[in-house]
Amino acid sequence: MVVVGTYNMSFAGDLFPNKMPSFPSEYSFHLRDEARPRTFWNNAKDHLFKFIEDKKPLAVGLQEMNKTADDTDTGSDAINKMLANTTYKQYVKEMVVNPNVKPAISIILDTNRTGNIIEEKFVDNDTQAGRPLMMILTEKDNKKFLFVNMHGAQNPALGNFEEDFNEYMRNNNKDFLEKQVD
Repeated sequence: MVVVGTYNMSFAGDLFPNKMPSFPSEYSFHLRDEARPRTFWNNAKDHLFKFIEDKKPLAVGLQEMNKTADDTDTGSDAINKMLANTTYKQYVKEMVVNPNVKPAISIILDTNRTGNIIEEKFVDNDTQAGRPLMMILTEKDNKKFLFVNMHGAQNPALGNFEEDFNEYMRNNNKDFLEKQVD
């Protein structure tokens, strides 16, 4: 059996409290963390590490990452430090939509089992800027593996309309993903 995972890390929780944008849903949620800043993000990181330790996944895709510099102990740096004594390596890419919007996603691979990267592609979703797709092709023992991670487009207004929501997902995520992977 091969185990893979995917996890939304919450870029806003990583930036809380000093640099967090004031998106109503993110901001109001993280205000509950006033006593211990970044608790929710650190809990997500700890949960991710436990998943990796317990399940030994081949790969894990992370959405809503912040690509951060070394020794910041936030975002991609915190994940890299978490993985330091493992066989896992994180590959992270950032999409610069504008100077204030830089969504990043990553793929964590067990490099002992997946081999080395031979090709990669990183593109934004045409439907909704800032919803990137990352693809990594690796090779190990003459076998190739394609790993894909995407932060899909969304329209929260369709949340109560199942048919419209499903159609939006098909048209703006499924079709985009299939076209890019092809």
